[in-house]
Amino acid sequence: MKQQIKHFSPHQNSKVIAILMAFVAVIFAMPFFMVMSLLIPAEHRANLWLVFLLPAIYFVVGYCCVMASCWFYNYMYWRVGGIEYEVEELPAMDTKI
Repeated sequence: MKQQIKHFSPHQNSKVIAILMAFVAVIFAMPFFMVMSLLIPAEHRANLWLVFLLPAIYFVVGYCCVMASCWFYNYMYWRVGGIEYEVEELPAMDTKI
């Protein structure tokens, strides 16, 4: 059976993706940039406090990009249709061992 995604909730999807992006920035990007900033000579080093802004920047940029993408998808759905996928109902699994 073919189905189409009719609507993406812009705020909910943006919120979830933005939180995931900020989490990824804290776990992966911040340590990398902190180590790199310590390896650069002091006269060429940017302010270290900018590294701590990275998760907030990821959050805001991620939220805005996903919000715009959802709005655009919802707008385009009415003109060209949505993402189409096919599903198949599977038989119930026997739980007896």
